[in-house]
Amino acid sequence: MNDDCCSRRPSLVLGITGGLGTGKSTGTGMLRAKTDAVLDADVMVHQFLQPGTCVYDRVVDRFGSQVLKGDGTIDRPKLGKIVFGDADARGDLERIVHPAVTASIKQKLHEFACGGYDVTVLDVPLLYEAGVHELCDEVWVVWCQPRQQIVRVTCRSGLDVRQAKDRMKAQMPLEEKVKRADLVLDNSGSLSDLQDEVDRQWSRLQKKVKCCLDGG
Repeated sequence: MNDDCCSRRPSLVLGITGGLGTGKSTGTGMLRAKTDAVLDADVMVHQFLQPGTCVYDRVVDRFGSQVLKGDGTIDRPKLGKIVFGDADARGDLERIVHPAVTASIKQKLHEFACGGYDVTVLDVPLLYEAGVHELCDEVWVVWCQPRQQIVRVTCRSGLDVRQAKDRMKAQMPLEEKVKRADLVLDNSGSLSDLQDEVDRQWSRLQKKVKCCLDGG
């Protein structure tokens, strides 16, 4: 394949993130309907935590057999309970996982560039924490009211209110992400409202890309 083609990045890299329960996955799903060039960091993490990977070996070395299921795979809910209750443990896990995810994202961006995609979407919950925002041309943060976050998290995950709040506190404050974002998607209303805003902003991006490609 032509090296010049593979050396360029997509015309625009869009990062989408949010807080626990804000609806980031919902917003990303709407973008998936518009492009195949979507990278899901959670899927990457799941792949890296499979037996046989360096990340798996380092996680087991750090946290021991207590985080393993009977079949030798990592019990992600159990690992989650450990790291969300211990800032040092969470930091250790992030130092193991984040570099691997970032390297994989860079490789995938390279591949999408070769595929001729004008926009690549990065769905990364810890976009800022992992430093992935530095790869993005724009960052969208999906936002909703804190009380809505708690209701959504407790309803979908089985966590109680205290556990939901603890996990929210373990992330970068949503208001800080909002301050740093290029665009805030308000998901405090209806799904129809969110879809309309995603449609508008996607149209804007397409015009922005066309302008860049035309040399404007």
